Amino acid sequence: MLLAVSFIYVLPIITVNSYYSDDYMRAADGIFGLSGLGRPLADYFFKILSFNSYRNIDTAPFTQIISVAALSLSVVYLAKSVSTAPSKVDYFVLSALIFNPFYIQNLLYRFDSITMSIGILCAALAVYTASKKTIACAITSILLIMCSLSLYQPCGGIFASAVVILLVKRLIDGNIENPTKEILIYGAIFVLSYILYMTIVVPAYSSDPTRSSLIPFDSNFFPRIVHNVEVLTRKVASFSPWEGLSSILAMVVVYVLLMANVTLKYTRRFTAFVIAIISLPAAYLLIGGVIIIINESIFFPRTLVCFGLFVSLLIYPTVTFKGRAGIAIPVTISTAFAILSFISISVTMNAIRSQIEYEKFITSMIASDVTKINELNNSITYLGGNKVLALNAKRPVGAFPIVDMIYNPSSDWVLSYMIGQYGINYRFQFNRVEQKKIINAVCSYKIPPVVSNEKYSIYHHSGKNIAWINGAKKICD
Repeated sequence: MLLAVSFIYVLPIITVNSYYSDDYMRAADGIFGLSGLGRPLADYFFKILSFNSYRNIDTAPFTQIISVAALSLSVVYLAKSVSTAPSKVDYFVLSALIFNPFYIQNLLYRFDSITMSIGILCAALAVYTASKKTIACAITSILLIMCSLSLYQPCGGIFASAVVILLVKRLIDGNIENPTKEILIYGAIFVLSYILYMTIVVPAYSSDPTRSSLIPFDSNFFPRIVHNVEVLTRKVASFSPWEGLSSILAMVVVYVLLMANVTLKYTRRFTAFVIAIISLPAAYLLIGGVIIIINESIFFPRTLVCFGLFVSLLIYPTVTFKGRAGIAIPVTISTAFAILSFISISVTMNAIRSQIEYEKFITSMIASDVTKINELNNSITYLGGNKVLALNAKRPVGAFPIVDMIYNPSSDWVLSYMIGQYGINYRFQFNRVEQKKIINAVCSYKIPPVVSNEKYSIYHHSGKNIAWINGAKKICD
């Protein structure tokens, strides 16, 4: 059932069947290129899917279907990790991993969705094997976390987030025997995995290790950490169009009250109190992961893969309600969260569909003008200008913060690839240096456009064209 619901969830993406951001480059040029970002296993997956071709081949929607299958399996193994005999409630609560609204962006990538989702599966399997508490399983867990990091680095946080949930769930169930020992074991596995990844994988493959450099420990260290957490909080608050931050704060209050009740009933109150207190901030910081402490701290929606498990953690204490309420309340909250994500993915894809239609209209007109006008048709054409929203996309983008974050009107380099798809015999190229030279010449010599309309203008200078998408910013601004 979980797999069927997951497939329905991803249907809006499959039916729109569009390229997203880097997909244009991978589809047109067939490049791999993720090994240099410390993700060598992702490139190996691309190789396998491309039947060992020297070029990356587009196999979507197969990649997106396998992605939700991997996420469903992840929920199954996480449920088996947190409970020896998982109930339907466990599956409902942990399904927030799949219905993480920020993960919509990950699923949009035709090429990369599968590597990121299998990275999550590796992390979930690592938790499951580590819970067996044998040396062989610990080694296997370390290797799985390294695989997860080598597929997509933020997925490593899934292991730590799941361990937090595991400890809290066992605390709720009253079957945690030696929490200190468990924390040390899971912590050692997690830290050792990261050390091995950073000392073996990153130096061997990463073309720019400084991308992962940490914030220097100086007088600005703590202010920068605080700033990053504030940025993360603003991102997290955008998960819902209806007071997202207030919703989370309300759930946090309920979590604290219910966990306080659990702590009072526990024989080892101090241990229970420490776990209850630390679990919440730990799970929250794991949403941002290591990005919080690195120099290039940019929280894209696709990096917030642990947000779903943070929601799962907030929901879990509601199972302590007596009677049927202990089932009905967590199931209802989990279902509401899933419905919110269903709505978010539908609204996002409607906006993206409208934008694609609009951009195809613009690029087809530019291609037609360049083909027909003699002054233009023997020259290289560069593109620049504004990101202009399609009319039908403006309202959902304004109403849904999550859509605004994920929705991606094409930049100049993406439009360059889109125009190349028309297959005309004239050269289109993306080169910002040359683009700036032509713009400077157009503005310096006040060269009039060869083509000018409400949507775009095309200028010609010294055997080169620049097509400028009109909008708020003029070509000479």
